[in-house]
Amino acid sequence: RTAWAKQNEPTVYEMSVPKPCQEETCYFLEMDEPTVSLVNQKIGKIFSLSWSKDTLPCFVEWKSMTSGDYALGLEPCTAELDETFAYKKIAAGEKVCFALNLQVKNIK
Repeated sequence: RTAWAKQNEPTVYEMSVPKPCQEETCYFLEMDEPTVSLVNQKIGKIFSLSWSKDTLPCFVEWKSMTSGDYALGLEPCTAELDETFAYKKIAAGEKVCFALNLQVKNIK
């Protein structure tokens, strides 16, 4: 999303150690399947998130690797931001159900 994110694109699937004053990164990812997993070896857990690509067609990974603000956002969403800014409109009276499934498993 930014020049900093582009420079750090090789680490899109990695979590670095916290660093002082690190700028956040945001990536709009094309997902073949509407599922993502996060493996945390330190606590021995796998977190898996799945969703319906019909209602949530886009995916954003947001990372802040800065000390004191260390965070990861895995965000199925309805819109592409920035240059494309593509989104779905919901008509008046129309209903849309969004479903997310979060599973937590132990690493075997």
